[in-house]
Formats: sequence, structure tokens, C-alpha cells
Amino acid sequence: MKTLLPILITLIVPRILPAQTHWKVSSSSVTFKIKNAGFTVNGSFGGLIADIQFDAANYASGSIEASVDVNSLNTGIELRNSDLKREKYFNASKYPRISIKSISFSKQKDGTFNSFFKLTMKGVTKKIDIPFSYNEKENTAVFKGSFTLNRRDYSVGGNSWTMSDEVTISIIMSAAKQ
Repeated sequence: MKTLLPILITLIVPRILPAQTHWKVSSSSVTFKIKNAGFTVNGSFGGLIADIQFDAANYASGSIEASVDVNSLNTGIELRNSDLKREKYFNASKYPRISIKSISFSKQKDGTFNSFFKLTMKGVTKKIDIPFSYNEKENTAVFKGSFTLNRRDYSVGGNSWTMSDEVTISIIMSAAKQ
């Protein structure tokens, strides 16, 4: 009986647990926009690394972990980029990555998804809500999401009379089945 139990577990458990599709990111875009002195400042982050286990039919057991390289920050103005990487803003030398890790997923009536993530930036972790769309065709998928956060919740920039507290982040990931 002791030798039969491991064999039964090996045969039965994979059938009980829903399978997840593993996705490898082939291209990505992580952009942000914020109002500063009455103007909209646009920027982006590169160096996205992600571990995606997601299947629309079994979304509740899916998982997404991703991070971007803070040193890849680009606003189109090198002096601004350098300033934003300093301690007052992102402190890239001490906190070189911004990361998210999924907590849960739910499916909306319109076929899109809502997800809760733990977002870690500058050593601060907060729960955020990211609604996203997921489109799968053959062996590829596109994940698109957008959310707004308060930069001061993560000690980015401090008090400012000219810079908005609200930042909008948009993420697009194209991925291939593994």
C-alpha cells in the first residue's frame, strides 16, 4: 500500500489541479504618464522580465510575476532621466527593479480580467488592482493593462506643488506559449 500511494497521487493530482499555460514574453511596453508643471510627462521602462502561468479557462489558479529595470527609465530627456534615478525619486542604485506579483484574478462579464497584485517599488509593497485584457491566438497571447497609483505611497518624489501625485501606468506584453 505504501508504494501504491505515491503512484496514485502522481496519476490523480495532475487531473484535479487545473493546468496552466506557461508564457514567455516576446515583446513588452511599460509606459507611464504624469502631470508636471501643467504638462504631461511620458516615459517608459525596459528590461521587463516575467514568469506568466495563465490560462483563461483556469484563470483563478494563474500567476504572473514581472519586473522592470529602473535604470532603463526613459522620458526622452537625459537630464530628467538621471534626476529620476536619484534617491529622491526611484533610487535606482538601491532599488534597481520595480516588481509585481499576482494575488488573485477574476473574470468580468465583458471577458476582460481583474487582478490584484503586490507592487514593490523603492522597498514599499502595496496591493494594487490591475484590470487587463487577454487575447490568445494560436500560440501567442497579448496581455494589456492600465492602472493609476499614487507615487507618494511609494516615496517617489515627495511633496510637490507642480507634480501630480497620480501616475498612470500601461503595460502591454506579447508572449509565446512555452
